[in-house]
Amino acid sequence: MTPRTEDWKAARDPGHPLHEQWMAARDPNQPDQWGTDPSEERTAEQQAAEEDYLKGGGTPEERRAHANKPNGNGHAPGSDDPFAPLPPKDGAAGPKPAKDIWEWHNPAPEEPPIAAAIRHSKWGVAKQRWVYRNAEGKPIFATARFERVREADGTIEKEVFPYSYGMLERTTKAGNRRRGTGWNFKRPCDPVPLYGLDRLAARPDAPVILFEGEKKADAAIELFPEHVGVSGQGGSNNFRKVAWDVLAGRTVVIWPDQDQPGQKFAQGAKLHLVQAGAAAVAVVDVPDTWPEGWDVADALPEGVTVETLHEMLTAAGGRADDPGEAASECREGEIERLSRLSFVDYQAARKEAASALGIGLTALDKVVKAAKARRAAERAAETRNRPPPAPGVVSWPAGYVMRKDGLYFENGTEDAPEVWVCPPFHVLGEGRDAQGEGWGLWLEWKDRDQRLHRWAMPKRLLMIATG
Repeated sequence: MTPRTEDWKAARDPGHPLHEQWMAARDPNQPDQWGTDPSEERTAEQQAAEEDYLKGGGTPEERRAHANKPNGNGHAPGSDDPFAPLPPKDGAAGPKPAKDIWEWHNPAPEEPPIAAAIRHSKWGVAKQRWVYRNAEGKPIFATARFERVREADGTIEKEVFPYSYGMLERTTKAGNRRRGTGWNFKRPCDPVPLYGLDRLAARPDAPVILFEGEKKADAAIELFPEHVGVSGQGGSNNFRKVAWDVLAGRTVVIWPDQDQPGQKFAQGAKLHLVQAGAAAVAVVDVPDTWPEGWDVADALPEGVTVETLHEMLTAAGGRADDPGEAASECREGEIERLSRLSFVDYQAARKEAASALGIGLTALDKVVKAAKARRAAERAAETRNRPPPAPGVVSWPAGYVMRKDGLYFENGTEDAPEVWVCPPFHVLGEGRDAQGEGWGLWLEWKDRDQRLHRWAMPKRLLMIATG
């Protein structure tokens, strides 16, 4: 019979009736479960103090002494604080390091280093760097471009990082806090100033060309000397975080890159420029036959001259929209873009988009839903108005498409996946009875045993009852 816990604790007393049984049961080479080393000799006073401790009694000094024993019950060994946390187990993660503290200095008190002196821990030495300056020409921050070769396919990978001057306090890999002031790979505070503010200030009446990157804005100095080239940091991904107010009252032409992100940038920047109060806003129409991703800093496409670029710029200026009409057009274009996003992408973009459009989230959800419904209705109307199919051609209802593995329903919206309806089948043609009634469709398919089936399906089965 195993003694009760209370009896077993008390059995260490030589005068206890169970003391001999406790002596026989214990392992002489290991401390027992109550934190007592069997090899040590303990006085009656020590045992009494331990008993008081186990019962919550004893003086604070006695309890701390017992808790600080190598195998004592209680708190962290060596600590005088009864509330000190226990040390982490081997391999356990320690406390999370404190967040970085970043204080951007605007303007910077000194020029940023040249590209060859800027080194990134993962990307190496910078290939290029551009300096953003205020209207007085003082440096605000910089961006540095890095390149490296992918080992998998040998292609060149590129990345551009903001490089700003300020005070940075961070936790090192060793767990120490380090504080210093200087140039760091940190973003300036939002909204981020445009690249070329000094040029804008020097030529307040010149028309402006907005590009996606600093390299293109610099190329515009020679290509379009009558204009001022500017750009926003981050290209098509950060146009919502740019300080557009400096272009209020200016005539702006947006020159996008020849790719999908470029079109996204043009649409978004146009909306923000109109909201910022630009006098006129236009977008250059870059031919889609030009190389994918082409921009004005690249070599000219075959057969294209600098005069061609000037003609494109002049044509865009002639199409400059009235600010009111441009605002309405940009609003509609942004809603259309949002309505074509997936459910996940829309949820990620809706808050920022609602703020940019100046409407609430509920109102935005309603207009986006209406845009989706309108597009689905247009598709259905297009299907109804299609001429009868030629002999041997099957015309599927709106939303349905036959693939190799079966019939799918597209649901009419981009935020829902296609729904698989059934295995593939063939429509052989229409049929009716001798009285010209009972119309149906002749269907043909093979089952999983590859046996051929044919069925005259009544068309009434395609009708959906009310509700």
